[in-house]
Amino acid sequence: MKNTMHILTFLLLCFGTQSLNAKSSTVLDLTQQNFIQTIHGKQPVLVKFWAPWCRPCREMSPRFAHVSKSFVGKVLFAELNVDQQKQIAGNYRVHSIPTTILFINGEEMDRLRGGLSREQIAYWASEIVKGRYK
Repeated sequence: MKNTMHILTFLLLCFGTQSLNAKSSTVLDLTQQNFIQTIHGKQPVLVKFWAPWCRPCREMSPRFAHVSKSFVGKVLFAELNVDQQKQIAGNYRVHSIPTTILFINGEEMDRLRGGLSREQIAYWASEIVKGRYK
């Protein structure tokens, strides 16, 4: 019984923490329902294609979220789980993860494959804001 309580407490803490992080995050979770509308929005969109089992993806997530807070209203940061959204990942020929794609007015403008550092993400976002991509 004591072990069960410890496990339940642990699970509650884990899920509680995830819920709090999701609510305070500036990274949009993309689905089949909101993908097209999002990439055709007014702001440039950086979409990180990822999966929960991918270690480099998980390592990149806090860096991606951290940088996103500095670009609110300038660049939209979003992520798409390739396991849940296989058709979208296939449509954009995402064959390795993490892959991050820049969309402007629905058009793919650039893509980077592999895990990115906080500095790389921030540099890329600042170049977008400066108007490097048109």
